[in-house]
Amino acid sequence: MSNSKRVSLSNKREMKVALYCRVAREDNTAIEGQAHIIREYAKKHGYDNPVLYSDNGVSGIGFDRPALGCLSADILAGHIKAVIVKDLSRLSRNPLEISDWINGIRRCGVLFISVQDGITDDHFDKKDELFQMYSEYLKKLKNK
Repeated sequence: MSNSKRVSLSNKREMKVALYCRVAREDNTAIEGQAHIIREYAKKHGYDNPVLYSDNGVSGIGFDRPALGCLSADILAGHIKAVIVKDLSRLSRNPLEISDWINGIRRCGVLFISVQDGITDDHFDKKDELFQMYSEYLKKLKNK
């Protein structure tokens, strides 16, 4: 069991929820598609008034991105209590960077959800399982 802070899910309406989208090549349709998926997830699961952060036309290599930087700053300032993404590749293509970033926000008491990967905060107590899931995900991408 990790020693990160947990946020109570009982007051979802009071949580500030961040929705993060990213596409490598500028594409408003792709950004809106991602936003729609994660907005619907947030709505279905009782997360009201989510805030959208999007990096349109920004590579997933590295974490130096304008919207992700704003999101990270808002997390550090205590404004965000949950982050929802469409899938892990929206954060990065590097599983170690993903793990470091997610573990960092969890230390701030922030929940993390990756909709299409079926990953919720509970998965991060099982780090090996997360890496296995991401490795399988990368294999699927390569085979497409």
